[in-house]
Amino acid sequence: MHLRLKLLSLIATTLMLSLSSVFQMPLANLKISGALASEAGIWKEFSPKEGGFSVLLPGTPVARKEAAIAEKNLGDSQLYVLVLEDESGVYGINYEEFPNLPPQLTPAQINTLLNAWRDDFVKNSKLRGDRPITLNGYLGKEVEIEGADGVIKARIYWVNERLYRVFVVADSEEGFADGGDKFLNSFKLIAGSARQLSGSPAATNNKKPK
Repeated sequence: MHLRLKLLSLIATTLMLSLSSVFQMPLANLKISGALASEAGIWKEFSPKEGGFSVLLPGTPVARKEAAIAEKNLGDSQLYVLVLEDESGVYGINYEEFPNLPPQLTPAQINTLLNAWRDDFVKNSKLRGDRPITLNGYLGKEVEIEGADGVIKARIYWVNERLYRVFVVADSEEGFADGGDKFLNSFKLIAGSARQLSGSPAATNNKKPK
């Protein structure tokens, strides 16, 4: 299924900041079962242990933890993936920690990271939307992308040493109305799970994504 291949490409695309290098991480062993759609329509809150976030999903997701490819000067890292497929599309969250990057990146450095992720992901697709967002004062970006096989809306946030990617994939724009925006808007950072960045211009800006 081409749409699913696009999803796997999204999950696999990971950015490393050196501060401008980008590389892809394979997740070929990730499997998504259509049986998960049996609980569709019943929205539940999920908060994975050590994930530092909570989110609403219309069913029970597949969770997986993968060792990331070590990059020079960035250290070993772990990629955590949470994915659910239902009749309207695919919902996903993944995050990765970069232990050798300073947690207090400047806004300019964070924007370099976010823009590089956007540019890498939009290859061979059409960028429909791109806007800056924040969550609890942490800088992020929302993008909407149209490909040959579907529409993707994704939000990415840099939280200290962790990069969160929250996304939904649908066959059409109507798929977002069926739950995509509800899913994206439900993503919350858990208080105390990540240290608020002091000295960052974004630290006093608590605007939530609309």
